[in-house]
Amino acid sequence: MTDYKDKIERLVNIVSHLRSPEGCPWDRKQDHITLKPMLIEESAELLDAIDANDTENIKEELGDILLHIVFHSTIAEENGGFTFSDVINDISEKMERRHPHIFGDRDKIGSADEVVELWQQIKAEEKKKSNRKETILGRIPKNLPALFRAETVQKKISEAGFDWDNILDVFAKIEEEIKELKEAIAKKDEKNIDEEIGDLLFSIVNYCRFKRGASAEQLLQHATDKFVNRFNEVEKKVKESKKALSEYSIKELDWFWEEAKKLELKK
Repeated sequence: MTDYKDKIERLVNIVSHLRSPEGCPWDRKQDHITLKPMLIEESAELLDAIDANDTENIKEELGDILLHIVFHSTIAEENGGFTFSDVINDISEKMERRHPHIFGDRDKIGSADEVVELWQQIKAEEKKKSNRKETILGRIPKNLPALFRAETVQKKISEAGFDWDNILDVFAKIEEEIKELKEAIAKKDEKNIDEEIGDLLFSIVNYCRFKRGASAEQLLQHATDKFVNRFNEVEKKVKESKKALSEYSIKELDWFWEEAKKLELKK
């Protein structure tokens, strides 16, 4: 097995030095909160690299995320909290504890479904021993992407028995939210408009889950990819004409858009 000890110590020492009085002003200025958007961005870049099957980029993005883990651990240690060593130890203990069929004396398991069932049993036992009071939705991270969070919330409450009886009721809710949004727009009630847009989005996510069994996050990603590809074709046509995008009317750009759609159908 590769010896990681020296390499890990090197990274921890680099971050510690950057945070020291002799280090970098930018790195010293950061805290858990300021690093949040960068961690989200790095995670998204890793997912892009995985989708592209770009091994070299996957390696680089994993390194960026590892840096964040060490960075957060260093900040915690400075504040008298946990250390990077604690992080490694805790996750190692958790993995051994949740795999008694591998590291313990439990009988071996032959299927992935059985492993998931065992994992859930162990998690439930851990919750009983914990002093934390949890609700059904309490463990769902608030910083999940909004569509994914809505979908996760809806799945959880459905598992608890709180769900629609049939798809007609789900679609009726969408129509109800559209009606309420139109009413808010007619009244020029900006605060209520925002609220009704949110309610409509939540209802559409529910329809995706209930009827399609599909991920609203993936469906919207697909729709966005489709839009980006079509716009790239529009931009390509504009560049070929040696004119700027702003020099075209919306009607002319729409013609390019329709041509892009036709090209898409031919692929």
